[in-house]
Amino acid sequence: MLVTNDGAAQVALDIGATARTPNAGSQPINLRAIGPGGAGRAGLIQLSPLGDLVLAPHRGSGVNVVDTAGSVALQAAAGLFKINADGSGARPVTYGAPDSAGAGYRALRVPN
Repeated sequence: MLVTNDGAAQVALDIGATARTPNAGSQPINLRAIGPGGAGRAGLIQLSPLGDLVLAPHRGSGVNVVDTAGSVALQAAAGLFKINADGSGARPVTYGAPDSAGAGYRALRVPN
């Protein structure tokens, strides 16, 4: 367990890259759990060589964001929000004109 006191440091934990070479992502933070049947599960948090934050859940599991205040927001620079809807690669998400998905709603579009 790692515990720091309030005001003890500006950064509590600084994790380096996997190698001292170009194109090296960060060392991952591995998260482990035990499922209902007793089987081990693992996921990780890591920074890619390009600076992307990687949240990799246990194989076959998803990423859940829980916010009981209802203020979860996903934000990306214009044109950079991507989704991998069918496992064949991430594609940019665009949105339609106002009311394109009914009154008061915009349609989200993901290329085939």
